[in-house]
Amino acid sequence: HTPSGLALLFHGCQNSGADWFRKPEEVRFLTAVLGRGLALLAVTVPRHAGNFCWPGPDAAGANGDFGFTVEHVRVAVEAVVDERLKLGMVAQADWPMPLPLPLLLVGGSSGGTFASRLPRLWGPAWTTHSSGTPGTTIRIA
Repeated sequence: HTPSGLALLFHGCQNSGADWFRKPEEVRFLTAVLGRGLALLAVTVPRHAGNFCWPGPDAAGANGDFGFTVEHVRVAVEAVVDERLKLGMVAQADWPMPLPLPLLLVGGSSGGTFASRLPRLWGPAWTTHSSGTPGTTIRIA
């Protein structure tokens, strides 16, 4: 079955992507999202200072965590979509997915702030050019 969109989940400070599937309130939310036919992808901040908070935009002279993290998340989303196709988790008849694929950005605390910045940075859509899905457009809804 082809999902109607993708919910990209960003955790809050002191949490990880796995916590979306462990905490009762988050599990209730995810059950409702799945009931609407969306696929789920929870990500964990790739760099942190021990607190697992998502970074804000880099100030002059900063170490580049924000830009690194934005690119890391974009590449991760593309890789997951590609891997689903390679592993046959999406039937060939269902691929390419009806496009544009809605992308719902959801986050708590610093994850919500981080997610709110992505549409401006990624633009209204971005095109992947990875091996499995050349030319696939994922629209940010």
